[in-house]
Amino acid sequence: MTFSVSSAHGGIITQSGAPGLAAETFTQADLLAGRVHFAHDGSDEPTANFAVVVTDHSGATSGAAQTVLVSVRASIYPLLPAGPPLG
Repeated sequence: MTFSVSSAHGGIITQSGAPGLAAETFTQADLLAGRVHFAHDGSDEPTANFAVVVTDHSGATSGAAQTVLVSVRASIYPLLPAGPPLG
């Protein structure tokens, strides 16, 4: 099966072999092997999302693109302004 990705907001889908580059497609084998990742863009939004359509080897599709929601965790370590060392 092939997964086609579009309309990503808040990040991109990447593959291990090309980190930082948006992947428009990936296979079921890529997914099962752990080579597919969602890279958050660092925005303050609590969620991100992308649309996906699945196509099998005969060309049949899952139909209209389905939206995948990604929950984004806030950092528990806020950035502190630079200053003199504490202590």
